[in-house]
Amino acid sequence: MHPKVRRKAMSTMAIMLAQAKLLQDFDVDYCFSMVRGDFVDNGVALRTYRYYHMDFGCTLWRADRGERFDLWVLHNSRADLMREMSLWVNSPG
Repeated sequence: MHPKVRRKAMSTMAIMLAQAKLLQDFDVDYCFSMVRGDFVDNGVALRTYRYYHMDFGCTLWRADRGERFDLWVLHNSRADLMREMSLWVNSPG
C-alpha cells in the first residue's frame, strides 16, 4: 500500500468493496480467504479484513527451505456481508 494512504482503512474498504461486488454480481452465500496464523492472532483478520469466522485450515511447508507455517480459513456468511454493508451505509460522514 502506498505510504500516503496507509492507516486510512484502505485495506478494509478494498475488502468490503470486493465482498459487496461478489454479493452483487454472483449472489454468493459465503466469502472465503486464507491467511497466516499471525493475522488471526494479532486481530488483523477481524479488525482489518472484517472476517468474523476463523478456522484452522492447514500447515504448509517447503522442504527445500525448511519453512512451515499455518494457514487459517476466514469466512463470512451472507448475513455477515449484509450486516457489514449496513454498517457502511449507516455510518456518519
